[in-house]
Amino acid sequence: MDSTQKQFAAVNKLVDFVAQEAVKEVGRIVFDKIRVGWRQPQTGSFGSPVLTGRFYTSHRVALGSKDSSVTPENVGSESSPLPKLTFQYYDRSVQGFKIGTDIIISNSLDYAVDLEEGFSRKTPSGVYRVSVEAAKVQIISGGLPRTKKAAEGRATSVAKRLAA
Repeated sequence: MDSTQKQFAAVNKLVDFVAQEAVKEVGRIVFDKIRVGWRQPQTGSFGSPVLTGRFYTSHRVALGSKDSSVTPENVGSESSPLPKLTFQYYDRSVQGFKIGTDIIISNSLDYAVDLEEGFSRKTPSGVYRVSVEAAKVQIISGGLPRTKKAAEGRATSVAKRLAA
């Protein structure tokens, strides 16, 4: 392989890396909006409404196909609260993501559709729809800073390798 072919191959790998990181970051932003309480000024809606915490802890992130598991009833208590949905959970769930694979964020509780259709006074506009819309606004106004930082680091590394 001559040097031009090596450069093209390196650039192609870099483009694939940046695309994968961008898709993962978009999913991460949506996940963040779904998991935490945030207010939408127009409707007063926010992420997951919490009564028992079961809906909140039943959000699942999977690659390629939906994870239909849910948190069992009455798992949390004062002495043993329900687990938090962390970015570490999201990051572990999307490890190995490749362009062409879907990142699926879902909730399979029987009343999840009702909540999405506005049957909660806390979330009259749903959870997932407003979270996706809020993520769009955030991305348009602020871009994808994690992807930019990762891309800059990878580009520097590729440039050094090609210069050697």
